[in-house]
Amino acid sequence: MKILLVDDEAEFCIQAQQFLQSEGYNVYIETNGDHALDRIADLLPDVVILDVDLGLGGVDGRAICARLAQSAEYLEGRLGVLMISGHYIAPNDEVIGIELGADNYLTKPFELSQLSARVKAIARRVQANLPESIVIDEGLTIYFNRREVVCNGELCALSKLEFNVLAYLARSPGMARTKAELLENVWSTPHVEEGSIAKCMSVLRRKLSPMEPERYIQTIYGVGYRLKSTSTVFN
Repeated sequence: MKILLVDDEAEFCIQAQQFLQSEGYNVYIETNGDHALDRIADLLPDVVILDVDLGLGGVDGRAICARLAQSAEYLEGRLGVLMISGHYIAPNDEVIGIELGADNYLTKPFELSQLSARVKAIARRVQANLPESIVIDEGLTIYFNRREVVCNGELCALSKLEFNVLAYLARSPGMARTKAELLENVWSTPHVEEGSIAKCMSVLRRKLSPMEPERYIQTIYGVGYRLKSTSTVFN
């Protein structure tokens, strides 16, 4: 599960990130409200932890939550939102947050174990709504929960990294993903040579379609890669 923490308190972000990562989540941080929506679109998190008041950005958490509540990911139940407030909570702020679309609300100060409990509850709900599989062009089926890929009726043996790359692209078929996004969201580090991405893509493509390597994963020159957009999702 991927979590994006949007909060302008750097110390809190680091502590929360370390705690949640120790529990097995991939946690990313954004401190500027103006950049939050773009970051969410790039990262495609499962849960967003959203501070109500973002002092470093012009957009506050309420506005971001309202925008997220209109997204396809939220409407299909694939995105959860946990709103958190500062040490002062205005009257009805919690009610407003829930009405805007937040799954839950926490007021500082709170224990990180409380934060984790809220995240776990939201993650269970989100996981229940994630698609079990997706079919790309009728010849390729990706089973997310089983971590299996079937190509033309036969099981395709992929490495852990290869499956993670394919699954990341499959979450947004037809959308180009940059090499920087792949490094951050799949490799989880910027300190990887770009040649490693190209090598991984080359091997993955030939495993999926030996005779037509770009049948499923297409190169967008100067940008990155995308998975073919003709797909059917099965829940």
